Amino acid sequence: MILNDKTQNNHTKNDEIKEFAIQSRRYLGAKTKLLPLIEDVINDSIKEWHSFTDLFGGTGVVGNRFNQPGKELIINDLLYSNIHSYNTFFSPEPFERDKIINLLHSYNERKVHDDNYFSNNYGDKYFTLENARKIGYVRENMEELQQKGYLSNREFSILFTSLLYALDKAANTVGHYEAYRKKLDMYNPVRFLMPAIADNETNRLNKIYQCDANELVREIKTDILYIDTPYNSRQYVDSYHLLENLAMWDKPELEGVAKKMSSEVRQYGKSKYCLKTAPEAFDDLVQHARAKLIVVSYSNMAEKGDGRSNAKISDVEMISSLEKRGKTISYEQDYKHFTTGLKDIENYQERLFVCHVGK
Repeated sequence: MILNDKTQNNHTKNDEIKEFAIQSRRYLGAKTKLLPLIEDVINDSIKEWHSFTDLFGGTGVVGNRFNQPGKELIINDLLYSNIHSYNTFFSPEPFERDKIINLLHSYNERKVHDDNYFSNNYGDKYFTLENARKIGYVRENMEELQQKGYLSNREFSILFTSLLYALDKAANTVGHYEAYRKKLDMYNPVRFLMPAIADNETNRLNKIYQCDANELVREIKTDILYIDTPYNSRQYVDSYHLLENLAMWDKPELEGVAKKMSSEVRQYGKSKYCLKTAPEAFDDLVQHARAKLIVVSYSNMAEKGDGRSNAKISDVEMISSLEKRGKTISYEQDYKHFTTGLKDIENYQERLFVCHVGK
């Protein structure tokens, strides 16, 4: 479906569409509530900077806080779904706003009655059957429009990100996709909104990567290096397999009750920081970082959770690695831990370890 000019203009001149901010999404380990502390600590630690790197970007909320005109933002992640979000919010590539808004309106108005790959796998599980049919239809339509050259790469990413955030408000889950609730009780309709995107001048110098952090850190140079590794054995590609399947859209056969892509398919997103070798990986990362300031966010889970939730790198190991590069100071903030709904963690804190490289 490629809309003609007459159809394109129906909505864009007369109708408004609500916007959503980058932080309005549930995500394991998201640092939205920690942003004031991160910003205060960095402002106190370095007086002048020109480049900020978010090496394990996640939702991108930390990178977004430091995305400023005249500054370079470098952001990286392994997951395809997150890369689309970065292309949406941080890319300098121009896009046609009216085209995007018109498509979002058309998707909101569309009624879908036929089943498709997405509804056959996820309907009446992660989403209502009605929502799942619509999600599958929209994703397929986006693919067709891009294949026909109607959408640029960034325009495709903007539509995908709108879909990504719409799913979060309609998913029958606790905020990730390791499992769905046995009782389907989430009936919010899928509703497409417009991402609140910065102007192109703000994004002009930005760079987006999807690669191994330990390899990338050898290739880049930055004033501030922000590190927020996974801290336990829970792989993000497993928790967000559904979003990754939607992003890649290869339509593979799915496995198990949770309807995951095969383990072989998910290998691209596996992080070494979820393994017992995490301390060695972290030390390698820090020793090869070319930065003036290294800021590390890490929880104090230690042995407080179940086996899969316990931290893979101890404070001693982390501080030892950082102090090889320079003077290191730690900061703490009490934090409400986002769990899978099973229990609360007492005395949970998020910590920032700040290394002044060469001092």
